[in-house]
This record gives sequence, C-alpha cells and structure tokens, in this order.
Amino acid sequence: PVWVNELRNVVTPLAVLCSEEDEWIPPAKRDTMETVLKRVVAVETKVSTYKGTVHGFAIRPNLGIPEIREAFDKAFGATVEWIENHVHRDGVIIPPQDHM
Repeated sequence: PVWVNELRNVVTPLAVLCSEEDEWIPPAKRDTMETVLKRVVAVETKVSTYKGTVHGFAIRPNLGIPEIREAFDKAFGATVEWIENHVHRDGVIIPPQDHM
C-alpha cells in the first residue's frame, strides 16, 4: 500500500504510474498523493494516470484492447525515460545526492 504521509519525506526522484481504477490507489488518494508530491521541492516527482486501465495494466496487459495497449506503451516509455533520466546514466547508477 501507499501511505500518503510517507510521501512528504521523499528524498529520491519518484514517479507514480497509476491505473484509472485501482483499489490500492483510488482517485481521491491519487489526488492527495499528487498534491503532496507537488510540494516536494528537493527532488523531481511525477504522478501519471492512464485512462481506461485497472490495477496491473503495466504488468499483465490485455494488448488486444487498443486503449490498454496505448496505456501500456506510454507507461513503459515513461518508465524507461524516468530510469534513464533519474536512476541510470551511462551505465552508472546515479546516487540520490546527485539529484539535489
């Protein structure tokens, strides 16, 4: 589970990729998470929601449904981009202090 009160203490870049429907992160909680993370200024944070998706869409997608395929492709691309920009550069893992 995601505990919103823990998000205030984020010290490394954090991307949260959410499905539109998710029992763990319902819309109200997702909105609160986004509000809290926007206040974190020490590191970059991002919350993205993928329309028409349910929990697990990025792990076990039904790629036969065009909307799911599009969401999966976008989430996958966003994940790769986030890792390239915030975690891994030129074969080296970037320590958290390098992001500040």
